Amino acid sequence: MENQDPHQALKTASFPKLEQLANETGTHIQVKRSEKSGNNVVLLFWGQKQQVDAAKAIANKWVSELGGESVKAKAWAKLWSLTPDLKQRLEKKLVDDEQRQAFRQTPETGITFPAIGNVLWPADEYHPVEVLGKSYEALDPIRMDCRCYIVWDDDAFKLMGRDKEMVRTAAIRVRGALFHVVARQMDVRSIYILQLPIEHGALLNIRPWKYYAPDQLRRGVDPDKAQTLVRADMNRSGSLPEADILLDSTLRSRLNAIKIRDTTIELLEGLRYYKGNVKMEFRLGNFMLLRYRHPSADGWQFEDFENMLSQQQFKGAVSQVLGDEELEEMLLKRIMQADHLLEPSSTGTATLEDERPTYSAKINIHNPNGTGNYLYELVFEDSGRMFQCTSQNWSKLDPDCSSPTKLLDVPLIDLQKGSAWALEASATQVVSDESQVPSILLSFAERLAVDPRRARDHANPTRFLWFPEGLPVNYCDQKVSWTFKLIGSMYHVEVARHQHIDLKKADAVIGRGMGPLGMMEKPRWSVTVYHEGWGASLATHANLKVGECTTYPIEATKWFPEDHNTGHASNTHEDQEGCVSLMEKLIKLERVIREKIEANGRSNTAEYFEPEINGHQDSLL
Repeated sequence: MENQDPHQALKTASFPKLEQLANETGTHIQVKRSEKSGNNVVLLFWGQKQQVDAAKAIANKWVSELGGESVKAKAWAKLWSLTPDLKQRLEKKLVDDEQRQAFRQTPETGITFPAIGNVLWPADEYHPVEVLGKSYEALDPIRMDCRCYIVWDDDAFKLMGRDKEMVRTAAIRVRGALFHVVARQMDVRSIYILQLPIEHGALLNIRPWKYYAPDQLRRGVDPDKAQTLVRADMNRSGSLPEADILLDSTLRSRLNAIKIRDTTIELLEGLRYYKGNVKMEFRLGNFMLLRYRHPSADGWQFEDFENMLSQQQFKGAVSQVLGDEELEEMLLKRIMQADHLLEPSSTGTATLEDERPTYSAKINIHNPNGTGNYLYELVFEDSGRMFQCTSQNWSKLDPDCSSPTKLLDVPLIDLQKGSAWALEASATQVVSDESQVPSILLSFAERLAVDPRRARDHANPTRFLWFPEGLPVNYCDQKVSWTFKLIGSMYHVEVARHQHIDLKKADAVIGRGMGPLGMMEKPRWSVTVYHEGWGASLATHANLKVGECTTYPIEATKWFPEDHNTGHASNTHEDQEGCVSLMEKLIKLERVIREKIEANGRSNTAEYFEPEINGHQDSLL
């Protein structure tokens, strides 16, 4: 079918895109330059005859409408001009598309193949069309790499090719593609672990508390929006359970380390076929009760509370920030004084105070097609004269999610402080090539800039990232972070100041030179800990080919290695020592953060707490 340059006109907003036509008719459509005229293009349709006829009829109708008097010539008379680089890329894409489409088709009757294989597929649980596409296009990389036909045949995929080894490899990868699908359905692994408080020689009742964030206090208290935290009330009578029920602190700490280690290894085994941008780290924050069984008037006994944590209906979470305004205000200063525990992470940096901050941002942009919002992450470094972007990455969130999908959640809870160190793993969908990002978003990204004066003003933190208006940006999280290392280890400690900017609020205003300002929340602080080897291993998940799995070692000594200065363990717990040592360091780090406040009694956190009113919320367990 040949028509006068419909390519430009078909891209206009008044006509559906060719991709939509292909999806709705189940065909594959290619756009090629006509050899007869540089002003014409040819649309090539691939698929079943009935589907192709339907697609051609719709396309012909479009072209007829384009050629009518209602459409001015200037709307579609532009020449389709390509640079040499774009021309080469398009030609390669056309050749690949032709081969890909050919391998999707059932071979003609009578053609014989030296190698044929079948891979059973549980269609009732994972329907191929739903998880792989109408033409099973998710398998196209396997078709192309192994140069074989892959078609659906009743309850299995049939593979046909000339090379036996390639067909065998294709069969393994098709089976692996099923594992990819299963991995995407994996539920978050959650386990709640309690530290044993023994400082007073007695464990007293545990009570819920209402917590109001500083911003809530300034705007006015709304009880329905308060968070519910827990603390051991040390002013009441009580005693520890029997020793054979509640083990001593040393042994319990080792058992806690084993739980964390085993849960992590179990997750990594389940992620072998998971494709995504995966991240894992520890974070310190308040432990919040989200769904729980209400206590008696005197609170929970320790055994009752620990039993509730193990019930399936229970749900808790650790806050994204420290959750105490006074702690947050003094956080960076205290960390920079902890040279007995921390050392600079940058080569050539002499003291903790000399560490220079890194600037970064995450921008969540609405995706109208419902496949998940776009997340644009970028990192800047201050060279002294200017801010330079050192890293940028596009990814997508899972549908109906406003943040990365959580894969692992293991809080280590300190009841005396009401805090927890949470080991968390989360992931976003991979955007492997910028061609998968709409051009309007790429143009948006090119126009981002940092205001150096605002960024360097740490005494009066405010918005420093500029971007233009016009896109449906949901929110922007800007961050300034300082990174240190735990002495004698490869663990990094990141202390960060966050500022959340909500651009969906109806009262968002336009800032002078800054684009839409949105609703800017008060800066908050966080502390995270991660091993530098985790990122390198987990990064391989983003580069997985269809049907392939990761090959990094999954061993406790690799993921929780011993400190450099301890040597090899001399007992039978060799694979536990690294995790036990890390837990001890996390407790010491929290002590550094809190010690000065605790020396003077309770902090002004008390201003943000009030006892939970028994029966205020419905019992959910």
